[in-house]
Amino acid sequence: MAPRGAGDRRRGWSTASWRGGLVAVATAFAVSACGGDDAASSANPAPRTTAPSAVPTSSSPAENTDLSPADFVLTEGPATAGFAASAEEPADPEEQTDLYSIVAGCLGLPAPAPGDEPQASAVGPTFNSPDEISSIDSLVEIVSDEQVVRDRELLKNPRLLECLGSFYEQPAEGEPADSGIEIISVEEQPAPTGALAYIRAVMKLGDTADALVLSMDSLIFLEGNVEVTVNYVNTEQAAPRERLQQIADQISEKLRNR
Repeated sequence: MAPRGAGDRRRGWSTASWRGGLVAVATAFAVSACGGDDAASSANPAPRTTAPSAVPTSSSPAENTDLSPADFVLTEGPATAGFAASAEEPADPEEQTDLYSIVAGCLGLPAPAPGDEPQASAVGPTFNSPDEISSIDSLVEIVSDEQVVRDRELLKNPRLLECLGSFYEQPAEGEPADSGIEIISVEEQPAPTGALAYIRAVMKLGDTADALVLSMDSLIFLEGNVEVTVNYVNTEQAAPRERLQQIADQISEKLRNR
């Protein structure tokens, strides 16, 4: 299971890309506010307004399974309305860090054993808003029976949210400690129909009165040995229930038809 970051663009629970991406968004936002359109265009590339003809996904090969993880990534539809798929190649799924690996030390759980990785995985396309601040993306993993049990138990751990908050507050390697990212809250909310869990993290980028507040809404799905995480980074003050349900509808239908 793995939520994602912002900026170039937002990938996984990976510290460097999640935190580094937020710093990039905060910088672009600040430059835009201070320097106008010219400064903003130099800090943040022009948004894409049309999806590429072929939406790319990135997959690792499956071993001992007939399931293709690429069949379960989020694709264009009502859930991505108003967003455009990036033409950039998605990140390598094998470079993603799963939720268990991130919080195991904080929770006092044993580290994953060598070779205890997904049998196959795929990263879906990133769908960007016109201002390129909000995005939606997905990660799919085909996992073992043992990992299914482990991850279900992890989601029930009463200290999971506390440990996730601690993780988000840690600066990434090479990132200044005073990067200006403040975690406001990390909480579990009722999941939309079809999803197993919903975690919402809210953070402030900068310490000024007009600081940008971002939320990362992460939906987690688990059907058989298929785990799907969809992350929606946005500026909504309240949980964007309609879009989250549209995301859940698409992914749950794909899982039912596997």
